[in-house]
Amino acid sequence: MIEILTKVVDTVETKVERWTKPVTIGAGVVSLLWGLLLLPVEKRSFYLVTWVADDKAVYPSEATSDTDLPLYYSGVRVHSARILLVRIQNRGSTPIGSPEKLWTLDVRAPRASHLVLLDPPKATPTPSVVQRRDTSDPQLVQLDFGVMDPRVSVELRMMLVNATGSGPPLAAQSTLTGLPEEVTFASLSSQLADRYLWQWASPVFLLFCVPVLPPLFREWSARTPAWKRVLWVPLYVAVALLGTAVPALLWVVFLSKVVAWLY
Repeated sequence: MIEILTKVVDTVETKVERWTKPVTIGAGVVSLLWGLLLLPVEKRSFYLVTWVADDKAVYPSEATSDTDLPLYYSGVRVHSARILLVRIQNRGSTPIGSPEKLWTLDVRAPRASHLVLLDPPKATPTPSVVQRRDTSDPQLVQLDFGVMDPRVSVELRMMLVNATGSGPPLAAQSTLTGLPEEVTFASLSSQLADRYLWQWASPVFLLFCVPVLPPLFREWSARTPAWKRVLWVPLYVAVALLGTAVPALLWVVFLSKVVAWLY
């Protein structure tokens, strides 16, 4: 009786594997091609992108961790100070703005006492019209732009004073109605990886399931007695994840960096 049941199980496993292999491979290939075809569409979701490329704590730092220095800025006691390197880019395929009228980008630090622009804005490539507008709001830096062509980048070195809370330290808002904009700690490639993780990872995950999972399952199910199979479950799950999830994640990282570089 046991031998008959074993043969039936083996026959069912063979048939299931025979049918699931082409289905899984087909689904993976279709998903992969579909994701690649959507790349030009997906990159358009990033138009005006603003992100904090570098964030360094100036005070308190390692040298002043045990000292409360009597520092002030514009009459306000300084409890913390950070230097931010902020980049603004037009990641779309069309220019932003028009030669007839300037448009403004407000960069605000809602959870800090002061946001200070340390150096004049640096635009690459030049020439690009960008200049600072004077404002009495200590939390706000206003920048006036002319035409911002695709792939133009503006770099800002800023000081953030007395920042509190977690999450992105800045918020951006433009005077161009409906203009997509993003502010984040992450670079563009990291944003792409976060946004399209499942869409890009799924096809590679499916393709790697075919050569990895069936042999692992057969090896695991061949272990006797049954209690040994239970003990070996964590190891086999870890091997399965390494063989399927890791390649999928590496593919997402690679693809996001390629898209950020191309566009």
